[in-house]
Amino acid sequence: MADKQLSNWGKWGANDQRGTLNYVTPYKVKQAIRLVKKGQVYSLACVLGGDGPYHIGSIRKQPWRFTAIAKLNTSRRSVGFAEDMLAMSTHSGTHIDALCHVWYNDRLYNGFSSNVIEAMGASKNSIENVKSLVGRGIMLDVAGNKQVKHLNKGYAVTPQDLEDCLEAEGLKTKPGDIILVRTGWMQVYHEEGVIAFQGGVGMENYAAPGLSYHVARWLHQKQTCAVGLDNWGCEVFPPELPGHFLRFHQIFLRDMGGYVMESLVLDELAQNKVYEFLFVAAPLQVSCGVGSPLNPLAIV
Repeated sequence: MADKQLSNWGKWGANDQRGTLNYVTPYKVKQAIRLVKKGQVYSLACVLGGDGPYHIGSIRKQPWRFTAIAKLNTSRRSVGFAEDMLAMSTHSGTHIDALCHVWYNDRLYNGFSSNVIEAMGASKNSIENVKSLVGRGIMLDVAGNKQVKHLNKGYAVTPQDLEDCLEAEGLKTKPGDIILVRTGWMQVYHEEGVIAFQGGVGMENYAAPGLSYHVARWLHQKQTCAVGLDNWGCEVFPPELPGHFLRFHQIFLRDMGGYVMESLVLDELAQNKVYEFLFVAAPLQVSCGVGSPLNPLAIV
């Protein structure tokens, strides 16, 4: 079972597979659209392919790409065309986790058995249930509020850090929000490379700033739909609790049915002091997928 204080199991019915997406009603979407005043669009995604914040020594490697080129000669002119082939982990680069991505005690969100996940994918809680992610987005610039280029690796972002950002940015949360948290860690990739971004090679050496697992309770109280960070794992590494790997994911995805986005690019928002916006993203409809690449947009 899930922690009763933090669980959303059964809240939207015994067969629900959407989780906190249920907070984002058509009325909430209409409210978010009213935030657009300038028509300026920011892409929050890393470039897919080539150099990028991909893992060394894990399945989240740099995507393999092959471009096929064909040239035809007709009686009138020569014609050429090309198309790409990609092979990649759905969690490479900027991506969103499906609710079946992390579990414990053999149960997924809403009590579904983990046995529904097989080699061909997940028959419950898959990314196919997320047709779109559209709503009010807010960006909490923790690094900027602390006046540092980036948080130190191993720094656990607390609920108080997020409350301090809200006060500094003149914002209040609303149910259904999509909350983005800037640690500044993407700067480490750009300046020092992917191994420094990971914190080292091998899972036992991974290190980065990220969310404390205590933030899950804060997000539950706020009725947040989704959270996204500019690091590779959302939560802090090394783990706060020895022996509790991915504790934030366990609570937020599995118990609450919340959505996690990772490796977002938030520096341009910070430079322009853009803290509230219409957030628009749509995962690829990967059949039985446990996650998807994503190109999130902030529109102001």
